[in-house]
Amino acid sequence: MKKRVLSLLGVSILFLGALSNVACSSDDDAKQEVTKETRTAIMAKHIWITSKIVDNKGNNIRLDVMPGAMYAGYAYYNTNGTFRIVDFKDGHKMYGLWSLKDNDTKRHLVAYKTDNTVAFERSVEIVELTNQKFTYKIADTNNPEIIYSVEHIPVTNHPEPKTPAEVLASVEWKTTKVFDITNGEDKAVEMDRTQAPASNLSGDAYYVNKHGKDYFPKLADNNYANGTFLITEYGDKTKVRSQGDWYVSLDGKARTLIARKPDGTVAFQRTVSIFELNSKKFTYDIEMNNVKMRVEHEPIK
Repeated sequence: MKKRVLSLLGVSILFLGALSNVACSSDDDAKQEVTKETRTAIMAKHIWITSKIVDNKGNNIRLDVMPGAMYAGYAYYNTNGTFRIVDFKDGHKMYGLWSLKDNDTKRHLVAYKTDNTVAFERSVEIVELTNQKFTYKIADTNNPEIIYSVEHIPVTNHPEPKTPAEVLASVEWKTTKVFDITNGEDKAVEMDRTQAPASNLSGDAYYVNKHGKDYFPKLADNNYANGTFLITEYGDKTKVRSQGDWYVSLDGKARTLIARKPDGTVAFQRTVSIFELNSKKFTYDIEMNNVKMRVEHEPIK
């Protein structure tokens, strides 16, 4: 009798265990269903590289020449709704805002100009979007009868390159040369950096980046600013010539200074076009009193 009771008890325990497993399995399935990744999450989760472009006639389109090069590169879709696209050599291509529309069937981009006004808006049809592949369709800009299927795959070995602001702030700069290019670059004349107007643009420059990779950092007055700057006489930080806030556009084409007086009011605001910006050289063009100058800087050693 005792053995029979124990046997029945064992069967009951096994049966209850099986029911528990079924219940847990059902709960797990329900949880998995609830936590299923959205397409927006998948988009922002990966760094995407263009892997293949095929037209609607089945032709493979080269990625290194036009028209394929127009759509090829690395794409960074940030969780805050901003995006940045660079070419295969990390050169600037496009930046702005992104979103998915029409029940996540279309990718929508709002691309911006150097001054952060809208350049254009564009939606493309998503063909496939998974953790393994992102493909969209887009018509040729010159012949709408040609439709390209642009395929991307995720990569883990190509983090977003530094923004131009990060590059500028990573180096302490000194002015090394100033050229008069009023009559053209081929007739450039080196100017005396101890005499005006070249002397007004010469010295040491220090840029502090307070906003990291933020694409659109703003001050309370709605001006864009990456951080603060200090421009001094050569080799002497105590002899301040100007200081205030600065901003470099995400495409690396313009630098703006908002110089401030000791009381914080604006002394002047000036935007110059950037000719070259990397960790070894920073060069911009500026026109003052009908004289166009190219101002070169190199790292302070």
